[in-house]
Amino acid sequence: MRKERKTTMKNDLNFKESKKSFFGGKGLYLALAVCLCGAVGATWYSVKKATEEIEETPPPFVSGAEVDTSPDTSSEDSSLEEQPTEPSKQPISSEEQTDSEETESSNESYQASADVSPEFYIMPVAGEIINDYSDGLVVKNETLADWRTHDGIDISAAVTTPVKSVADGTVKEIYYDDLYGTVVVVSHSGGIESYYSNLNEIVNVEVGQSVTAGHVLGSVGASAICESAIEEHLHFAMKENGEWIDPINTIGAGE
Repeated sequence: MRKERKTTMKNDLNFKESKKSFFGGKGLYLALAVCLCGAVGATWYSVKKATEEIEETPPPFVSGAEVDTSPDTSSEDSSLEEQPTEPSKQPISSEEQTDSEETESSNESYQASADVSPEFYIMPVAGEIINDYSDGLVVKNETLADWRTHDGIDISAAVTTPVKSVADGTVKEIYYDDLYGTVVVVSHSGGIESYYSNLNEIVNVEVGQSVTAGHVLGSVGASAICESAIEEHLHFAMKENGEWIDPINTIGAGE
């Protein structure tokens, strides 16, 4: 009996030492690892279950209309609309606007008058045309005995005969030409210019002076060396926008 009790006590002691060895050694860490894995597994399962339940739940349904799931951009659109895309324009006062309109109207009237040719022309002198406009063709020059273009017309007129402006305009130039002598140039509207050559040295106008149709510019002279072999006359020519034109085609309807 005593021997059996002693054996039992010994077994109990061995069990306690084994248990102490287990919990004090690697067995404790193994047990903790198992518990941790179990806890993680339980958590993952719970999350998965909840996710499946959410996915299986149908979206809300509104009778007769679809649910608008697009993001609300009304505030963004409003902020964009409030931002100016162009620089602001300052209003013009009534006085400034009136002045501007008057200036524009004046400029338009001036431009219109500059673009329109004179309504009528007159002949610079009364006489017979003894040499025509050659229209770019070369013709025989009796004085120089050569062939050249005749860019105007020669109108028979005695020396000292008054020479008149063919239309309203402004005296543009007064100069002496080695071939055509004393020349007066008058600028008209519509890009027209009139040239009066073979004049006396003394003229009746000055550069920049405004003239009207019939205004006496000077008188017929004998200063055109290149045409001295023909009878007394006025050499008269015209340009339109810088190009020589036939004077008769322009002033033919005039007096």
